[in-house]
Amino acid sequence: MERLSFGIMCVLVISGSVSASAASFDCTKAKSKIEKAICSDQNLSNLDEYLGRYYGGAAETLKDGVACLKSDQRTWVKTKRDACGPKVGCLTNAYLGRLATLDGLQPGVTALKNIELPRVPTLITTIPPTADSPSAKPGKPIRVSGKMVYETNDIYNQGYAVKPDGGKPKTFIFDMDFGSSPTHETVRALTAQADNARYEVRGFVSIEGGESGFDQGQCRYVYRLP
Repeated sequence: MERLSFGIMCVLVISGSVSASAASFDCTKAKSKIEKAICSDQNLSNLDEYLGRYYGGAAETLKDGVACLKSDQRTWVKTKRDACGPKVGCLTNAYLGRLATLDGLQPGVTALKNIELPRVPTLITTIPPTADSPSAKPGKPIRVSGKMVYETNDIYNQGYAVKPDGGKPKTFIFDMDFGSSPTHETVRALTAQADNARYEVRGFVSIEGGESGFDQGQCRYVYRLP
């Protein structure tokens, strides 16, 4: 198994400029082909260092949603980074994409100003599983995009939802589960904004009463669409 080179399990905020050696791990101890590829390319080495900083900044911002961020980061490593193998071009695009995804969660000091990032859905917040109903195993992935709304018409699905164009709102935080956590407050603020911003909520399917919706016992991820 590949070692997670940029300290995925560490919640660190790295400040200051990037050194000439850059990478967020000791290149003299690089063993995997991916680590060696990162160390052999200065630009890629810099990106690895930047991502370590970005992950730390995102973790600091998300507070109670950091466990969901960890899970999402592991998924990115497995499905995006490691899927590249030692191909520098592929790894470069994977790192730039991940940096762009986490850019909206940077507290300011960690934000990059000298790199042009691609236009991708930007992670805004992560919603941790509801404490009294954690799911043992996630269902199929679900993504719903549209406007952020507060659903009141359906009393069985009252709460914060994403409403697709011409479709029925999909509630991802039930009103009875809504609390004062930082992640929930972010959703409240987004819903209150009177703008045309569009969002995408990702999570896992829960089937109750024959209708699929978001499983409240799993992490849910809220992205702002470009």
